[in-house]
Amino acid sequence: MTYISSKLSRLLERLIPRMSFKELCKATDYFSTDNVLGIGTTWIMYKAKVPNNCFLAVKRLYGADEYKREFLLETMIPGRHRHRNIAPLVGFCIEKRERILVYKYMSNGRLSDWFHSDEGDQKIKLEWPERIHIALGIARGLSWLHKRCKIFHLNLDSECVLLDRYFEPKISNFEKAKFLNHTVEDHVRMNVMN
Repeated sequence: MTYISSKLSRLLERLIPRMSFKELCKATDYFSTDNVLGIGTTWIMYKAKVPNNCFLAVKRLYGADEYKREFLLETMIPGRHRHRNIAPLVGFCIEKRERILVYKYMSNGRLSDWFHSDEGDQKIKLEWPERIHIALGIARGLSWLHKRCKIFHLNLDSECVLLDRYFEPKISNFEKAKFLNHTVEDHVRMNVMN
């Protein structure tokens, strides 16, 4: 582990628990393709089962050396700023070249899956009361991020909104976020790089 990775790891441990690569391998059945939940431009998300029969979502980033800022944002924002409409980050892993984020599993998946499901899909269609509930939850989460945290998501779409078992929306994917007050972002960067 490099000096910067070690310093970043210590900084993150103040916010969220560190998890070992070995335990994440076991929980995802060694990152089996059968457990893939989604694929992004810089990551693959896996469903993981932990010993107490709970499920987690494990986001394994690739090309992490090229996306240090994105990893930092993805970790620091949900790790530091907790809200009922922000996807809860429950752990992270930094080992060798591995960069992994661990979230609570959202049983109803992405909002985009509900809007764009096929006719033969087993999922029920979202009725207007559920759609309004989801829209209000997203608005609450964004308002809280803007007013309280001075953070702008800048990449919000239905792919970035996860739904828990009660259809409560959770905003995720903060890799393009910007801080209104740049001194916060600069302070984090200085703590990690120095």
